[in-house]
Amino acid sequence: MTACVIGFARALGEFEPHLMTASHIPGRTKMLLAVIYMAVESGDTKLGLAMGRP
Repeated sequence: MTACVIGFARALGEFEPHLMTASHIPGRTKMLLAVIYMAVESGDTKLGLAMGRP
């Protein structure tokens, strides 16, 4: 149980700074991690999954 909590906390710790500091010039640049997050949050899970695959 402890390992799961620590692993989840670490994943959040690495994800949040990317989301908070992602450089975004409207219409010009987008950070992939932020695009995937926004797609999933807006309900477009197909786009989020498609962008996350290599």
